[in-house]
Amino acid sequence: GSHIRVKLLAQPREFDPYAFVYLLYELNKRQRHWYFEVDFDVFNPNALNSTERQACAGTRNEALCYAEMLARGRPFIGVTSDSLGEDFFWQNRGSVSAVSTYSWQEYAPPSVYDFLAYSVLVQSILIHLNTQCAGLPPAAFRESRVAYGDLFQFAPRRTALKAAILAAHLSPTGEELLLNCFGGDYMTQVASLLGQ
Repeated sequence: GSHIRVKLLAQPREFDPYAFVYLLYELNKRQRHWYFEVDFDVFNPNALNSTERQACAGTRNEALCYAEMLARGRPFIGVTSDSLGEDFFWQNRGSVSAVSTYSWQEYAPPSVYDFLAYSVLVQSILIHLNTQCAGLPPAAFRESRVAYGDLFQFAPRRTALKAAILAAHLSPTGEELLLNCFGGDYMTQVASLLGQ
């Protein structure tokens, strides 16, 4: 399986970092297709040199920019409590993702931990698809007013994500995609993890 490093991009405000780490270990235990490596040091932009800092500071995708810098070309998910701007929940580019819990309490339930587990799962699959496959189907995560809760669907509004998390499942198209890419075992594992 592939390793995906997970690191906090800032000291979390809405959740306990140790509870989050435990959650990742649980996800590691429940399947064997990939493994989350947890980096316990919270990222500190001051540890970068000024050129690196300037490259990301104030850019529209600051969190993703830092995540890409920290990834050093390997699969990586950065988690932050800061806003990602118009992308409420996550951003992804290739093998790197940024996930944000910004103001999640306004949308709970589900809990911030449900949201984190779901997001980290979705981003892992995205990273796998981007790095080991032809990527997502053309319509994936496109804006759509009609949502039916498929994993690869764009959530039309923030509040719609609540339902998506609570009823996450794979549509036949999503299943076919994972089946073709990674085989039946991976697909079954993902489906059962989403059903937790």
